[in-house]
Amino acid sequence: MCDVTNPLVGNQGATYTFGPQKGADPRQLAELEAGMEGYVRVLQDTYHIPIGQAPGGGAAGGLGAACMIFLQADFQSGIKALLQLTDFEKHLEGAQLVVTGEGRADGQSADGKVLSGIGRAAARNHVPVIALTGCIGEGAQNLYDCGITSIFPIVEGPVSLEESMARGEELYRGAAERLFRLLKGVL
Repeated sequence: MCDVTNPLVGNQGATYTFGPQKGADPRQLAELEAGMEGYVRVLQDTYHIPIGQAPGGGAAGGLGAACMIFLQADFQSGIKALLQLTDFEKHLEGAQLVVTGEGRADGQSADGKVLSGIGRAAARNHVPVIALTGCIGEGAQNLYDCGITSIFPIVEGPVSLEESMARGEELYRGAAERLFRLLKGVL
């Protein structure tokens, strides 16, 4: 199960998608991409499998491709599998609201990750979805097309990433309390 479809290399590959999230600057990204292209050449020359653009191959920094080659793994959507395993849509019967969360809501969240999977399932059942997230990043508005009704970041004001990570449980609890106070007041 995998929640990303990124290939190993290219603009949508592991380096350029996940490298900036890990703090890589442009020079480091170019160096990492060159290394990833070398990895692809070795795999393709050795196993004769065109792996560079395989969907999911860039997951976990290239572990997806390794699983495909060395374990003959087939990829399936992680959120789709989990929703099926938990019979999620049955749990939506009679529900008036779903509250879910993710560390960061951004453009990637709308591409097969937890928020988009839950949003789509809830939308099919006409149930609104509120997402509590650590922060809202570029492209998060795409989640509205996936069935997410609204996105609430948990931070209470300007805060560093380090502080928000250290206070994550407290911040999520506070945001949930504010959200449910709002709902109690209007329902």
